[in-house]
Amino acid sequence: MTDTVHATAPAVTRVSDAYRWMQLVIGVAAMVMIANYQYGWTFFVPDIQKTFGWDRASIQWAFTLFVLFETWLVPVEGWFVDKYGPRIVVQPSTGTSQVSNRTKSVNAHWIDARSQPNFF
Repeated sequence: MTDTVHATAPAVTRVSDAYRWMQLVIGVAAMVMIANYQYGWTFFVPDIQKTFGWDRASIQWAFTLFVLFETWLVPVEGWFVDKYGPRIVVQPSTGTSQVSNRTKSVNAHWIDARSQPNFF
């Protein structure tokens, strides 16, 4: 006597097209917001040089690292999300952002805002 078990594939839930388009629009909007820094950074170079006394080459390196980390790490970030899930990836970045904002708010009391009007 042979018993045959027929396994059925789990039902696949399809993501709606509206949800996909919403994700695309949000992604494009985020890139448009960050693009202002990519294309308008040269406007701030003279003020950064004058305020901090840095040479143009140092500022260029900082901007180059910003662009590299912003764009070239995206595949690694996607791999982390696929492997560990979005919650594990988002939580450390949220904590880092909070530390950055608190540090800036504390430092704002120690820095004379009149000497750096373009940075506050």
